[in-house]
Amino acid sequence: MNSSLKYIIALFSLVFVQAFHLPDAGTKSYYEALRSEENISFASIESKLDQNTSLGRARWGAFKMKCSKFESTPLQKLETFKQGRNALEQEIKQHQMNVEYRFLRLVIQEHVPSYLRYKSNIEEDAEFIVTHFDLLPKPLQGIVLNYASKSNALTAEKLQ
Repeated sequence: MNSSLKYIIALFSLVFVQAFHLPDAGTKSYYEALRSEENISFASIESKLDQNTSLGRARWGAFKMKCSKFESTPLQKLETFKQGRNALEQEIKQHQMNVEYRFLRLVIQEHVPSYLRYKSNIEEDAEFIVTHFDLLPKPLQGIVLNYASKSNALTAEKLQ
């Protein structure tokens, strides 16, 4: 099978899956916790994420990175951040066309300190999200639009 046919099949599969994907009941609360600047218990969020699914693992990784700033020591912060980064990057590698995973990475990369050297995909992810925004379920589109109003890389105008 040639590569263009594989790409078309993959794209069709992605559109089909995302067109019928209904976000789980915890999507809104997950993104509220991710947006919060308070020290939300990682365990309280972790217990709601199904790590047997790719989405659960991607969200776990993003939230783990966010929670790393609340660890006690610099070494704990770095180790926790790396665990989350590795989990999210693994899911993105396996599901390169998943818009939500790219959004999660964008949110994290826009807010991590530069010394962590995890900012190299901001422009790429913002462009990908703009290009594939219509593939997201409506509730997630609302979350992305809300985030875009505060983002340096993503603007609501580009999403519309």
